Amino acid sequence: SRLESVCSMVSLARFLAHQSRESDPDLESKHITSAIALKEYMFESKSTVESAMMKLNERARELLNGVQFSGYGSIIGYHIILDTWRTTQFLATRRRSDNQQMSVISQRHLTYLSVNATQLQRWRGASSKSLLNIFNDFQVFVRDLSVQNQVEMEGNKVPVIDTFSLSFCDPWSSLHYVDFDTVIGAHFLTVGDTAKAINESPLVVEEGILDQLIGDKFKVLEVSDSISNRLCGYSDQRSRISLKRKMLFLLETVPNVDWGDSTSRRTLSAAINDGCGGRCPDGISSFCDNFIADTAIQSDPSLEKGLPSSVSRIVVQISTLIVHYKQHFLKLHLSRGIDHHEGRTVGDVTLRYMTLAPFGLAGEYGEVRYPGFATEGHASADQMTDVHVGRLFFEGGVLAFNYSPSLREEIFLPALTVRFLADMLRRQIAVPESGRAPKAPAWEVGLGSDLPQLEKRHVLAYMVSQTVIEDFLQHDLIIGPYFHSARESEYLAENLFFQALVGDDDEGVEVVKPLMVRVMKDAALVRILEVCMYIKVPVRFYENITGVWQLP
Repeated sequence: SRLESVCSMVSLARFLAHQSRESDPDLESKHITSAIALKEYMFESKSTVESAMMKLNERARELLNGVQFSGYGSIIGYHIILDTWRTTQFLATRRRSDNQQMSVISQRHLTYLSVNATQLQRWRGASSKSLLNIFNDFQVFVRDLSVQNQVEMEGNKVPVIDTFSLSFCDPWSSLHYVDFDTVIGAHFLTVGDTAKAINESPLVVEEGILDQLIGDKFKVLEVSDSISNRLCGYSDQRSRISLKRKMLFLLETVPNVDWGDSTSRRTLSAAINDGCGGRCPDGISSFCDNFIADTAIQSDPSLEKGLPSSVSRIVVQISTLIVHYKQHFLKLHLSRGIDHHEGRTVGDVTLRYMTLAPFGLAGEYGEVRYPGFATEGHASADQMTDVHVGRLFFEGGVLAFNYSPSLREEIFLPALTVRFLADMLRRQIAVPESGRAPKAPAWEVGLGSDLPQLEKRHVLAYMVSQTVIEDFLQHDLIIGPYFHSARESEYLAENLFFQALVGDDDEGVEVVKPLMVRVMKDAALVRILEVCMYIKVPVRFYENITGVWQLP
């Protein structure tokens, strides 16, 4: 029975190979996998092989958005058709309505405000508004911009950014959301009972537990006593607890640390002593926030279960790239004056709290002790207001700095468009083993960028793996056949999504760029961003473009 089953599957695979006109098919990969998927669907739908093929071919036509490529079932495989159908269904349910998503985030804000009203009264940053007003105003701005983009897409038949997904309604926020209570909450299960037993407030008990846990780990790491003392630098108790929770979260979740290995402990000890030594509470908060933002990638079982691996892997990397760009955008607001240490520290914390909910970033709120330093080095303090930051993120503009009467710097930030996202993705693709450092784009090179009076400018360092890109391209229903066709021609033949491979010259110096960077057309990058739900494309978009189409 088992032999008959295997022979039947091989026979079906050979039939599919014949349908695709491949003279030397690899029966151990594509066609075998396609045959298995086809048989499973046949049993599930209680139909014959021929009927199952007809149904899946029809489903492929529904999914193809008008792209014309004959023989999809045999060429790309029925497993790809079923995976794409599953992906389409998952993405449709993943995107909650804008109102529902905003309601959830607003509720988190309201809860935080009710608990930390005293603390937030002190937090103003460079704005006279409360955090809740900042978020509500930003929602209105994003909604209006979304309406404009919808009109642009329908009128001019061009892809547009999804303003909600790129801000506070990121469909993949679960990957980057930091649940402090889950990580460190087990330490505080008995806070209420302990507080009653000793007739003390729960806050006092919680802070005492934090002090004990952090103190034990600091002792093992030989962290400076001055850093422990600085953790108590805020006069407001809730602010101290917030800062200490961040530090404990860092100690509990820092990756690649073996607490039983002295070398590993010394590495972590040096990082904390160097990163926090001599810094005020705002500086230690900034250190913890940056660690959390850089390392907060959570697993999402629903994503891993609901999507094929080729899609889930690219979603994780592209969503992480978007998060790192948001952080990079905020870092560019910080003064680079060589002596503006407080300005960089306070500006970093102020901007993070201001945009935590509007940008959907990971972390916890806290106190800003010296908010007045946030605008140090800025040509105008208005550049650090919530209105200016929010508009600059989407619409682009100039950041101006006056470091001295004779030293001024301007940084031009482009508008957040599909063209900008595609260029950023293309620039950040790397071969995993190469360790290639990204090159700053031309739009980031401002006046005085290499002067000794200035700190080095922050660089967007996160890289997207070319291997993950290739895996997606060959398994995507729309791009897949074109990818296989381009690869079979050794990328010498052009098609709708790939250009012919030519020499790669950058400013007269031969640079070996990743292969996919050199051959992918704009349409391929658009497809990647569309599947990751950061842009929208018009109906039947891929049917109406030609091989010479480019993003505006």
